[in-house]
Amino acid sequence: MENNSVISTNKDFKLLDPKKVEVNGKTFIVSKFPAFDGYEIMIRYIPVHLANLNADFNKVKEMVLKVMKYVAVELPDGTLVRLENEDLINNHLSSGEEIMDLTAQIMDYNTSFFNGGKGLTFYKRLENLATQKVTEILTAFAVNLSHKNKQPSGN
Repeated sequence: MENNSVISTNKDFKLLDPKKVEVNGKTFIVSKFPAFDGYEIMIRYIPVHLANLNADFNKVKEMVLKVMKYVAVELPDGTLVRLENEDLINNHLSSGEEIMDLTAQIMDYNTSFFNGGKGLTFYKRLENLATQKVTEILTAFAVNLSHKNKQPSGN
């Protein structure tokens, strides 16, 4: 399978620049996202999945299902089947860890942001900045409260 090509899996869906990847010894074919789907996935996936670990699971699941639409498996007869629903995903991936691994690989393939750990570095910097700001605010708040709670001198 060559990159820089388009492979049709059905009349409504094409794999753009397909690339083979492996997860636990299983081969999957990942596709580049079309422009607007890629934009939506980046805008919604990054904050929901990475920045907010307490995100609503249904939102995370919705984005994983959207990302997995750009993954296919090749059947023995050469037919490509895209992982377009939960049943197909469950049939071809055996654990949540495999879903996370495959999702990470397709995001790496589609975005330079994740390549080389840039996304993780960005979020670590964001976390450090947020921690610093929260600490500054809480320290100022504590100082303010301690001045208000001091007992007047009995002199």
